[in-house]
Amino acid sequence: MNIKPFGEVFLERIDRIEAEAKKVGLNLTAICREAGISRATPDRWRAKPPKTIEIIELMEKIVKDRRAELDRNKGLKGDEEK
Repeated sequence: MNIKPFGEVFLERIDRIEAEAKKVGLNLTAICREAGISRATPDRWRAKPPKTIEIIELMEKIVKDRRAELDRNKGLKGDEEK
């Protein structure tokens, strides 16, 4: 199973929000104003995703690495039984 990095999904969602907004006659400035954030915020997120995204990606990596370690150890134990 190939899961996209959370940062990539996050940026795709920003792009999708902007595209869908245009379809209904909104622009990003209006959306940001209503959401209570600066208009520059999505642009900053595109340049460098928020720290929270980096932390979530690190957490996912830790779990993935642990799973790989357990799988390797399981394989080693199976080899010892032969």
